[in-house]
Amino acid sequence: MGEPGNDAKNRFWKTRLPSKIQIFGWKLNNGYLPVFSNQRRRGIEVSPVCLRCGKEDETVTHALWGCENAKAVWDCMSISNKWKLGAPRQHRGFLAMIAEEAGSDSLEMGLVAAWAIWHSQNIEVINGEKRGPKEMAKCVEEEVHWQPPPYGSFKVNFDGSFNAHGSGGCIGVAIRDHEGHCMGVIAAKMEDVCDPLVVEAIAALQSFKLAEDMRLPRVIIEETLHK
Repeated sequence: MGEPGNDAKNRFWKTRLPSKIQIFGWKLNNGYLPVFSNQRRRGIEVSPVCLRCGKEDETVTHALWGCENAKAVWDCMSISNKWKLGAPRQHRGFLAMIAEEAGSDSLEMGLVAAWAIWHSQNIEVINGEKRGPKEMAKCVEEEVHWQPPPYGSFKVNFDGSFNAHGSGGCIGVAIRDHEGHCMGVIAAKMEDVCDPLVVEAIAALQSFKLAEDMRLPRVIIEETLHK
């Protein structure tokens, strides 16, 4: 039997996930995520304390499973307990164990969830934008079940969110090819908008405009950015 890390490498590079998540999985499986504890081991002078909670050092375990928001996301996920309980005890070779014992579907959903937690934490620290755990869990499940367009075609996904506590919202548009590669995106805030349907309509119009500006030959328009 080969080393667990090699087995995992062969498996997650063959998933249906976008390359950015496959690369994230490789970093996770080999302990290369740039958490503060890893940066300090490489001689970078940075405080090891997690910037989100300020309670513990930012290790891979803490960032993806121990921090409060990360825990809440996993609690909202319909996924194997191997991800929820096994990951904090083992990193190197953990993906191989998931692929072997829980199956490829669990491997893909778990990788997307871990990537979403990592990505959202970075966005929160940099831009101050925070997403709730239920919203993140829903997006993860939609991302895993996203179906690519036929060969030679492009799929445009759009979504809009409305601020129920005030006017305005934000929209997102993404264009991907048949291999799941992102070809173009739009992310924008909407000011002085008082109706969630208007936000969705603006997102839909922007999706058509982006496809037209890129002069794509065959396009499928689909609501919800993460599907």
